[in-house]
Amino acid sequence: MTDGVLTDYIAVQPDARSQELWCEWLLKNNITKQTHQGTHITIVYSKTRCDLAALFGWTSADDIFTTTLKMPTPLRITPKDMLGWEKFGKEGEYLVLLVKHPTLHHMHRNCLNMGATTDFPDYKPHVTIDESRDDIDKDLLTLPEFDMVFDTCQITREYMVSDF
Repeated sequence: MTDGVLTDYIAVQPDARSQELWCEWLLKNNITKQTHQGTHITIVYSKTRCDLAALFGWTSADDIFTTTLKMPTPLRITPKDMLGWEKFGKEGEYLVLLVKHPTLHHMHRNCLNMGATTDFPDYKPHVTIDESRDDIDKDLLTLPEFDMVFDTCQITREYMVSDF
């Protein structure tokens, strides 16, 4: 498919143990449907083609691709790095857990310096919990009490047809 906007996307993903703990936490909080993209923290979603893979010394063709790379140094998000809950989206349809880590901001700035664009100039690293669920009261959720380790980076170039 070659119709639509060519997008470049990069996100960090948790290791197996963190994913297991995360799924247990979701179930404990009666959250049974997580975002279709799985557990991740988006670094950038760019509507402008840029060579995000070059951040890791890997070069790519102009073709559509998806690759997952091991991060040289895994990111550890501790409970003190988990800032709280917020609703994102045009109508607050996405419940997210805001997180902080200097490496996330550094990676985001590097992507922008390489030509990536963003619709959100105020970068707020987060893990999307759920989408289109109004029955989750963010004020009743407790923060996870475990570290989450993000050890891989997914880099994707694809055509996005829908208006995002």
